[in-house]
Formats: sequence, C-alpha cells, structure tokens
Amino acid sequence: MVFDTAQRLARDSDSLLLIVHVVEPVAAATPGTVAPPVTLGGTDLSQSQREAIEQARERLQEVVPTDPAIRFEHRVIEGPASDGILDLAKQEQADLIVMGTHGRTGVKRLLMGSVAEKIVRHAHRPVLTMREDEGKQEEQPDG
Repeated sequence: MVFDTAQRLARDSDSLLLIVHVVEPVAAATPGTVAPPVTLGGTDLSQSQREAIEQARERLQEVVPTDPAIRFEHRVIEGPASDGILDLAKQEQADLIVMGTHGRTGVKRLLMGSVAEKIVRHAHRPVLTMREDEGKQEEQPDG
C-alpha cells in the first residue's frame, strides 16, 4: 500500500522515486564477543553487518515500480534509520518523504521509539506516513 502510493505520486509528478532500505547496526551474534571488522567502502564493519548490507541490497533489487515510466533508484543506508533517511532527504533535496509505520503504541513505542515520529518531528520537508497494515483486514477470532 505504501509503495503503491509512492509510485503513484512519483508517476503523477514525474519525480525520481528513491527506494530506500536502512540497515541499522547489528549486535554481535554471541553476547560478549565481537566479530573482527571488515572494511567496506573505507569503513570497518563486522561480518554480520556486512552480510546484512549485502542482503538488503539483494532484497531491494526486487522492489521496482510496476510502471516502467517511473524513474527510480535504490539506496541502502547504514546507521540509525531516522538519521539516515533525514540526511538522504536533505542531500537529495527530496520533495516528499513517503514511509510506512508499524503503528506501535504505548509501551512498545516508548521502548522502541518511532522512526516515523522522529522523521516527522525533524524533517524540513513534507512527510507522508501510512500504516503498513492499512487496507488489510484484521483476522476475526472464530466463535
């Protein structure tokens, strides 16, 4: 649903659609141990972080607009999601940030934070947020 909306907006405004995936730092697989760093693009990364980035790139290649007339680029960003998205939007002079939200509330949101909330609060451009499960019907219990 979110991607469909982003596609329509990009198509209707003849804009470049940046399809972004953020890879946040991952913890070492075993508590108390640190994998030896691997250099990627001049930055030391753990093996698990390097693998996460490569997997993100592979998955992102599968996300393409359904309309071949839509201009698009894939971007994989490493680091905290809100910072990465805000920095990219500023760097690319984005007209609009379109993003999905998980719709967390209460304690879950307090403990995990909300990337969308941080972006809305700190962005210097319009932000369109949509619940990722919007349009899906909740399963009703039998009975």
